[in-house]
Amino acid sequence: MKMDWESSSTEVLLNPRIPEQERKRYSNRLLGDSHLKSHVWVTTSGTTGRFKFVALSKKGMLCSAQAVNEHLCSTSSDIWLHALPDFHVGGIGIWARGHLCGAEIIDYKSIRKKWNPHHFQKLAEETKATLTALVPTQVFDLVDQGLLAPSSLRTVVVGGGALSRGLYDQAQQLGWKLLPSYGLTECASQVATAEFGQFDTGTVLPHVKLKIDSEGFICIQSLSLLTTYAYFEGEEVRFLDPKCEGWFITEDKGELHENTLKVFGRGSDFVKISGESVNLRHLQLVLEELKINLKIRQDMVLSSVPDERSGHILRLIYEGNNDGQVDKLIERYQEKVMPYERIQECINVEKIPRNDLGKVVL
Repeated sequence: MKMDWESSSTEVLLNPRIPEQERKRYSNRLLGDSHLKSHVWVTTSGTTGRFKFVALSKKGMLCSAQAVNEHLCSTSSDIWLHALPDFHVGGIGIWARGHLCGAEIIDYKSIRKKWNPHHFQKLAEETKATLTALVPTQVFDLVDQGLLAPSSLRTVVVGGGALSRGLYDQAQQLGWKLLPSYGLTECASQVATAEFGQFDTGTVLPHVKLKIDSEGFICIQSLSLLTTYAYFEGEEVRFLDPKCEGWFITEDKGELHENTLKVFGRGSDFVKISGESVNLRHLQLVLEELKINLKIRQDMVLSSVPDERSGHILRLIYEGNNDGQVDKLIERYQEKVMPYERIQECINVEKIPRNDLGKVVL
């Protein structure tokens, strides 16, 4: 991907799956109506189907990239194997990091358009890649196929979704040196990233200041924060700067101990069932670990649905048919969780909708 990081030009990076006519309309309006210079427009990768556009300054993106480079001790001798979309901050950030430190970047997507864990592992070996960044679904694929990490690969940053402890441990056993990270589009990529050996906590990177508000939400202050949101409402474009006195309140809950952050999940991940607070993110990780143990490859997701008596109940959505494996998984799941956390409904669908980073879009 070519990006002039020092110029005053503004870029609009959109998913190529969006129809060309729509992409042109979005680009023309964003460039014409915002009057922003030296920015990059991207869309969020959240869990709703509605587009929300985010304007990030190039200066802020480079600030983020410098902080990540320092955390990874990245230099010009590094070789990135880049397998993330270039229209998400996780992918754009790799190009920014290479620009700053002179690391070589091998674009996996230009060699093979569709993700394939065997091809990725082979290419990492052949190119002697030292760094890469993956989402949990890609890590799952590597572990599921029992693929060993190349000896040259010293770090795998994992972001874009929750990573289960079981998957983390199995990947480590295969030599994949995972660093789980917490980040968001609105802060141009990573905010906190683990040290080696850390799993559920991360070190706050030096370009951000964090605090936890009275409701438990993570708040961020940083040069890397977005300049504005843009919403398309019919033919109109509405711009909104969500920051308050320089602070951005995220939708994520967590706790902060000195320079270490632990993320509990999205505020929307917490629901009340029979008066008890239930963390859907945690329960999804329980489900993912059971899938790994039972060697189940079907895609599955837990969701909550309103219930007049209990407030909410849990529903399991799974792809394809139930050949008995789903029943076995549910039985094991019900044994591991509290009574109010048990699955009450099951539905099967042809395909669970996910975005390019593997996040469920319902």
